[in-house]
Parts: sequence; structure tokens; C-alpha cells
Amino acid sequence: MTMHQLTYAIVDRPGRAGAGGWGVVATTPGVPHDVEQSLIDGRCVALPSYVSQFMSDAELAARPVRFRVVPWFEGLMMWHAVEAGTDATNRPGNVFTHAAAVLPAGSARPLDWAFSTDWLRPFGARDVALAELPAAISLPPLQLPFLAWLHSAGGPDAAQVGQVVGQSMAAITNGMRVALVVPDSQTATGWLDLLAWLLPAEAARHLRWSTAEDPASLPTVAESGYDVVSVTRADHVRVLAPDWFVTVETQPASESGHPSWQQGLAEEISEWSATADELLAMDPAPLRELFDRRDGAAMRFWPDDVRGQSRNALHLLRGDVTAHDADPQPTASGDHGVIAFTPKQPRSIRMPEPDAVSAPIVTEPPAAGWNLTSQPVQMEADRDSAPAIPAIPTAAYDMSISEASVRAAVPSPAPSQAEPDLLDTCQFPTPTSAIRAAQMLSDNSLRYAELAGSVLDGHDLSEHSPWAQLALLHLLAQDHRVQCSPDWVAPLVAQSTMSPIFERLQAPLLVLAARAETEGSPLTVDADCHAPLRQFVAELFVADLVPFAFIFSRLAGHLDETCDRTKSCDETERLLRARCLRPVEESVWSMQCVGGPSLAEATLGLLQELHPPTIVAQPPRRLPCP
Repeated sequence: MTMHQLTYAIVDRPGRAGAGGWGVVATTPGVPHDVEQSLIDGRCVALPSYVSQFMSDAELAARPVRFRVVPWFEGLMMWHAVEAGTDATNRPGNVFTHAAAVLPAGSARPLDWAFSTDWLRPFGARDVALAELPAAISLPPLQLPFLAWLHSAGGPDAAQVGQVVGQSMAAITNGMRVALVVPDSQTATGWLDLLAWLLPAEAARHLRWSTAEDPASLPTVAESGYDVVSVTRADHVRVLAPDWFVTVETQPASESGHPSWQQGLAEEISEWSATADELLAMDPAPLRELFDRRDGAAMRFWPDDVRGQSRNALHLLRGDVTAHDADPQPTASGDHGVIAFTPKQPRSIRMPEPDAVSAPIVTEPPAAGWNLTSQPVQMEADRDSAPAIPAIPTAAYDMSISEASVRAAVPSPAPSQAEPDLLDTCQFPTPTSAIRAAQMLSDNSLRYAELAGSVLDGHDLSEHSPWAQLALLHLLAQDHRVQCSPDWVAPLVAQSTMSPIFERLQAPLLVLAARAETEGSPLTVDADCHAPLRQFVAELFVADLVPFAFIFSRLAGHLDETCDRTKSCDETERLLRARCLRPVEESVWSMQCVGGPSLAEATLGLLQELHPPTIVAQPPRRLPCP
């Protein structure tokens, strides 16, 4: 069911001289503001140019489509973008984005909607201005849309299907992010829909999918957390996003050997290939029934564990393939781990290195745990919400004391026994600590988004090594894409008190706790974990809180509209007065620093010095060189 729709392009504005600019062309009635903003944020404003003004109807129908789909609170959000020719002044480069928010429809997979004939594809300024939204975005009539592509004249070679499926599914189910190298967007949609159907329904809906990415868009998509994307050339990934995606060629590759990420996965790739060949040899009707029974089994065995469903997707399919004409029932044991009930185990990802121990990892955080105005991130170069993690330097560093412990997630030496690490000189989270923390995670084959997801998903921080905890908290504390909530911050503080390096974790935990109270409600924690933070604050001088205060200058945009606005107070001061200066007795902001001021009073005083209200009226001045 389609809930909301929106179109976005360059369009003439009635009553304005000359041509209009980028903006919303049309929306369905009653779209909530937050949903509308999320649909706008995912728009596409640039595509590689493949069209001209003089094209046949067949060529226009074959225009490349960039289709993106992400999980949403109630279902899915998706964007269908095509080149739209020139605007009213004959300037080329117009892109028409048709966006929609839909509710799940049975066992349909996210890419099924890409095959819908309801997506608008206007070309030229007049068609763009006259484009009318359909009543709904309907699913195609086919039960398994990818089958029409698979068996069409433009479908892949049968011998290539097993190889591509084997490599792609082995990577996806092991928590890796995949970039398929495909010749065109239609082929990409077919491949991605096939992969989505090989996953259980809930697992497929929790991933982010995208087709027809190019060198300009690939880094942004990588930072936005997309899991499976398509590109036309493998070197785009190797040059622009080598640390984010593994590549899978859908055409016979000329190079010999196997990529390094496949080491240790040979048996799993082979099993996926054989299973895919057997599945696709079946008739469509029993194949759809098999998928539906597999989805039911996944929900019975792992009802609240999407990662568990994904990780066991192969076993589920293999169990059904051997007896697809019977209703599978759980048994005490079996050749496949599908039919036999498997208790939940700590979720882990297999690392690319052959000699590395699997590091604990979980799925991307669910849509409800992220701010959708930045996830998916805006597709323009001048995004207001820039990623919180700066680019990771390539310079090497010495991690001899903690490299193995971070990778294997086993206890590290106590701080007193350890040599200095990259974050030794960084007490509070700062841009410098973000760079160093990201470098620590990257050099140890860990991914920030996945580690953050484990925290937002409610998993114990102790699943990770102390040094991974430290790096994660420094990044999480200053990542304003993540909405801090007492529901997950309070347990995080309580868990962290048991860490052997809790003294090192106190500063980023204080930032997270203060953010949770500022963005939500007072933090309710028991005395056992509240007292250590109070003791930590009691030893801080006001001057020590400068980096802490600077983080909260970025929260000005979250000010309540009901606050009194006076010319003598800037946005940040009003925010702190409204939310923090009258805190409850047991709040973080009420904790007292050295000399008696509360954390709120000290922070407000520092921000008044950093951002005096009169600074906007002063002429720019050059700061002295350090």
C-alpha cells in the first residue's frame, strides 16, 4: 500500500519570472512534514547524461533508472530517478525523482517495486510540469518479478548466475556490503531483486538497496549505509569506496584468482551457487511457495533477530530445497541447520582476512534508531548534515598492544599495562579524536556503522574489546545523525561501568548522557552508574569542558518552538535555558563541577564566550596563527 508520494525536479514556478529551480513538483495530500522532508532528502539531482533532445520513444523508455530503497518506520521509502532532459530555458541536466513511502505488501521484496509501471518518467520541461501522481505505486502482477528478467533475451547466461549469486550471497549473509558490477540499470534491478528473494523477507527489508550509482554518487551512498548497490565499473569502487564495498562481477572477469575478501568463504560460495542453480530450475509456482515457507520458518526461529535470519538464509533454503513439496517442521536434528531450531548465538561477521578471528558485529540499526533526514543522506554536495566521521588518513600507526584484542574481541591489557594508543591524549570527543577513532576501527577491519548498530540495537557493549568500545564511543558521542535516547543511553552507561577502561570511557559517556537529556528527557539511571559520572564531573574544572560545550553548540536547531526568543540570547543559549538550566535533581546537567557550578551553568557560560550574541554584528576578523 502506498502511503505518501512526492516528485522533485527543476520546474517552472507560476508567478515567477523566468524558469524555476529545484523543488517539489507535486505531493499527495496529507503528507506529514517529517515524511515529506525525508522523501526530499533522498532526492537525486544529478545523473550521468545518456539522453539528448532528439530521442525515439524506445530510447526514452530505456533511460537508466536510479532506484533506491531503504527501511522506514512503517515500511519502505524509495526513490525512482530518471534524466528529464532540459528545463524551460533549455538548460540540460534536469533529473526527475518520484519518491514514495509504502507499507509492506505481504512477502514482496523491496526491489519488486522497481518493476512497477506506475513510476513517472517525464521528459522535457512541459512533461515535468504536467506530471500527475498516480493513485498508488502498485506491485507488478508477477509473483517473482526477477524471473521475467532472468528468462528474457537480456537476461544473464545460465552459467554466470550461480557464480554471481554465490559470491554476492556469501558476502551479504556475512555482513559485508556488496557492489555489483553490471552493464545497465535494468540488469541491476533484476540481479538485486533475485538477491533480495534469496534472503528472508524481513532480512531483505532491513537492507538498503540502490541501482545505477556512478563515481559522483558512490561515496555519498557508501557513507549513507547502503548495503547492496550496482555500478557499471569495478574500478569506481576500488578507487572511491574500497573500504566500504566488496565487488562482484556479473560478467565473466578476465583476471585470474579470487579477491582477498573471498578467502575463507569458498565453501559457502560453492553452496550458494549450487543452491541457486537448483532453485532457479524449479517452476515459478512451487518456487514462490518455497520462499513463503522459508520466510515463515525464519520468523519462527529468529522472530526478533534479522541478522540471524540473514546469516541462516542458506540453511533455510537448503532445508526446503530437499523437500519443497512437504511442509517443513522443526526437528531435533538434521543435515541442515534450518529445520532444526537453532538458539540465538552472538552475531558475528566473518572477516576478509583468512587468519582473522570473527569480530562481533550486528545489522545496520533499524530505521527507528536513525534520523531519516540524514539516513539516507541528502544527495546534494552542500548537505547540511555532513557525516560525523572525517576521512580516514592513510598514514600507518602502531597498534601492537591492541590490534589482536580489537579484532578478536578479547580482553585487552589494563590501561596501566598498555602502551599509549591513538586516543591517549583525547579525553573528550573532538574532530581529532573522531579521526583517530575511525582509524583504529578501520585498521582493525571493524565498521563504525555496524558497531553503532549493536549499541542502538540494545546489545551489551562488553561484546567488543575495550579498545573498540573506546573508539566507538568517541565516534558515537559526536555523530549527530544518531538520535540519542535515554532508552539506550542509560543501559549503555550502566554496562560501561564494568569495563576495565571505564575511566577512559567517562568523557564520551558524559556527552552521550547529556545529549540524551537535551534531545529527550532526564536520564533515569540507578545510583551505581550515576555516581561514577557525578564523581567524574566533580573533578572537572570549567576550562576542561570547552570541547564538551562545543559539541552542544550544534544542537541549536533542535530548539523548542515554544521557547521565548529574545535578541539577547542566541539559539544555543535558549536551548540550554529551555532544556538544561532547570534540570531535575538526578539529571546529568545538574551535576556540579569544581567550584560549584552545575554542568549546565558551566556549559552555558562557555558557549556565551564561544558564541557571543553580538558576533554576527561584528566585521570578520582574522584569527592569529597558532
